[in-house]
Amino acid sequence: MIVLVTGASGFLGGRLVELLVDQLQDAELRITVRPQSSLSHLQHLVSSKRVHVFCIQSLEDEQGLAKALKDVNYIFHCAAASSYVACVDLELCCCTNDMEVIGQLMLILRLPM
Repeated sequence: MIVLVTGASGFLGGRLVELLVDQLQDAELRITVRPQSSLSHLQHLVSSKRVHVFCIQSLEDEQGLAKALKDVNYIFHCAAASSYVACVDLELCCCTNDMEVIGQLMLILRLPM
């Protein structure tokens, strides 16, 4: 079984990876992180042969996403925008949210049906 966790360097994704490594002894775990993300809190897991890291700048990275999704059975989508600005400007707010939705759609569209 192959499990993908997006946003593994974040609080939720990181805790989930720790739990999955412990609970799914026979699974291969793939995690996506941004290239600039710190994996110090997951280093003990990343050194395992069961955890494979995919550095993807965003979910719009079609090639990176395709590699991470190859033969995946389950996805836990924990990735989110790396930073939020105060939504003083409604147009800017919509643009930020639109980009996040586009990234999620890119993920969904690449799932085998």
